Amino acid sequence: MVRELSGDLGGAEAWVTFVSVQAAQYGPDGETCTRWSLDYSFVPSGGAMLIDDVSAHSGDGHRPC
Repeated sequence: MVRELSGDLGGAEAWVTFVSVQAAQYGPDGETCTRWSLDYSFVPSGGAMLIDDVSAHSGDGHRPC
């Protein structure tokens, strides 16, 4: 879910939350279900907006389900 979106065609940022389900060996801290809260930065490239960076919205950006 997009929680917040800011910026323009020169660059943008989005706060996004979602849940992922994965095998323990692929999850952070061995998690099999993870709730994410991340900030994505976008930059323009050839008429599209591409992800430039991803960081935790707060804390480490994830917690177990």
